[in-house]
Amino acid sequence: IIEVEPKERVDSSTLRYNMATSKGAQRRLILPKLEKGGRVYALVGTDVDYPIQTTTLDVELISKGRNIGNRESFNIPILDRKFRKEYLESSNVENASPETSEDVASQQRETRILYPSWNGITNGKYVQDGFKLPIPECNPESFGSRRFYDEIERSPHRGIDCKGNVGDLIFAPMSGIVKLVERDFFYMGNTVTLDHGLGLHTLYAHMGEQRVKQGQSVKVGDSLGKIGRTGRTSGPHLHWQAKLYGGKLLAMNMDPMSLEVLNSVFP
Repeated sequence: IIEVEPKERVDSSTLRYNMATSKGAQRRLILPKLEKGGRVYALVGTDVDYPIQTTTLDVELISKGRNIGNRESFNIPILDRKFRKEYLESSNVENASPETSEDVASQQRETRILYPSWNGITNGKYVQDGFKLPIPECNPESFGSRRFYDEIERSPHRGIDCKGNVGDLIFAPMSGIVKLVERDFFYMGNTVTLDHGLGLHTLYAHMGEQRVKQGQSVKVGDSLGKIGRTGRTSGPHLHWQAKLYGGKLLAMNMDPMSLEVLNSVFP
């Protein structure tokens, strides 16, 4: 929480966020923001793959078309975090690797359709209520885990796993707009993505039944569908993922459990 006391009435504000990517490139974003109760809120995050660093948030206040006071910069340290290792045998995992031409086509379709559905910064402010879990048992320790298939390391786990049985209901954790409803992706299986505005998107994968349509508005607690075991999975569960601001190459994959901070804005 950062507080800035303006010297005079503020008409608008600009928040610029600076960080280094995993490839060492410098990235600067103008953050989308939400005004509520006379205060300004913005979400700041960094990707699980980005290096340990001190990021900066530059705040500029505008009154009558001019900057009032000097720009204020705030340091936000990104702390070290140790992720657990998880070892899996391909023989126990469905869709461990694409083997047939149909598998390859499904994988290519997933890349072509899924990533654009939650790209970029959205300026809409669709979050109108609080935050809750999509299903009761979600394990934050599964976020960022290093996964090994037959002793070979693959991509880290960019979401968290939520336990459940086939047919258990999945609920929207906050309000938003349905951006994607697709079936039979090779890795994610039956998938739904939501756009919550403020540059925030969430994804729900390995679903069985899907109960929403693209473009539909949802509120916290609305049913999105049911748990299944589609795509790359070793059993029925929900893969739940959150992303800020990014496309495929510059994603910022957040621990979805950290979004509970929204309850301080929407009690």
